[in-house]
Amino acid sequence: MTLFSEDEIDGFDEVIGTTARDFVTVSPHHDFRFARFGQYPVLRGSLINLTDNQCLLFTS
Repeated sequence: MTLFSEDEIDGFDEVIGTTARDFVTVSPHHDFRFARFGQYPVLRGSLINLTDNQCLLFTS
């Protein structure tokens, strides 16, 4: 289950095409967090490279 809407998923598909992807929702109940120095929120579009072929993209 994902919290992404069908329109959001369609938008991702339109941009990345057939590239393998998975949709993950990070919530307060997970140990993983996006963070930014200071008092500012994470910027939409922030990208974390996990490996040469895997990354996380912050979208909201």
